[in-house]
Amino acid sequence: MVIDEKIASEVGLEAAAVYSEMILILCTGMYREKFKGCRVKQVPNTVFVSIAKLKEIIPFMSTKKLYDAVNRLVSTGYIKEANYRLPGMNTTKCYQMVDR
Repeated sequence: MVIDEKIASEVGLEAAAVYSEMILILCTGMYREKFKGCRVKQVPNTVFVSIAKLKEIIPFMSTKKLYDAVNRLVSTGYIKEANYRLPGMNTTKCYQMVDR
C-alpha cells in the first residue's frame, strides 16, 4: 500500500490508506475477482463497493473508520458517489474515480 503524503495531510492517514485501495479497486483489475459483477459496465472506473468488502481488503481498520474514511473521500472530492442503485433493491453504494 502506497500512501500519498499530500492526500494524507488533507484527509487524514486512514482516509489516504482507503484511497490507495480505492484506486486499485476502481481503476485496475487487481481486485477483479473480489468485485466480480460489481463494475458498472458502461461507465469506466465505477464500482459498487461495500464496506464489508473493504474490510476484507483492509482488515486492520474498524468498520466505523472505513465508513468515516470513505465519507471523507467523498466530501473532499477524491471519489464521488454515483447513483446507479435501484431504489429498495440494493444498499451497496457505487463509487467513481474523480479526475484531480
